[in-house]
Amino acid sequence: MAPPQPRSITAQAGSSVNLLGTKILYAATALAAYEGNVSGSGLVVSHVDLVGRVHGGALALNGQFSSAQQLLAVSSGAASLRGSASAVAEPKWIQACAWESKLCHVDATYVDWGTLGPRHFDGTPKVCGSVETSPWVGEPAGSLRDFFATPNCDGSQFRLEDDLSTAQSYSSQRLAVNRPRFLAASF
Repeated sequence: MAPPQPRSITAQAGSSVNLLGTKILYAATALAAYEGNVSGSGLVVSHVDLVGRVHGGALALNGQFSSAQQLLAVSSGAASLRGSASAVAEPKWIQACAWESKLCHVDATYVDWGTLGPRHFDGTPKVCGSVETSPWVGEPAGSLRDFFATPNCDGSQFRLEDDLSTAQSYSSQRLAVNRPRFLAASF
């Protein structure tokens, strides 16, 4: 992994950064969590290449995010995004690890994505990977919510039943190997 850009606010291993009412303009990567924790509330982040990067850390952001190439890139760790997002250039506003990898998760619920929500005009999602987007600000009441609806970034769809089947198979194998053996006791 490339080192963080010098203009980013970065939390390295074991460190924490807390921001309140901060405005970040014109940066390559605005915020980065490399095995550290970054949190911010009341943020205004604009004219950046990337709002936040997470690699083994945690990022929790609430604010207004606009005029960016991309919102979040999460390879491992956890991220939470709240507020509003607009004028993002990349087709995938948030990219995260694959659902089945269990290396990361992004909670992007209650975000104001605009009138179409977390989808583009053609219906393609604005996010990929382990990203939760529903409910979102402006989501029609009674909408069906599929927690795993967001496809992985390679285009594959996570199927919970496949994951459960794998877990069941593994469990059965472990039980067979570790089955206690009882010896008949003679009295």
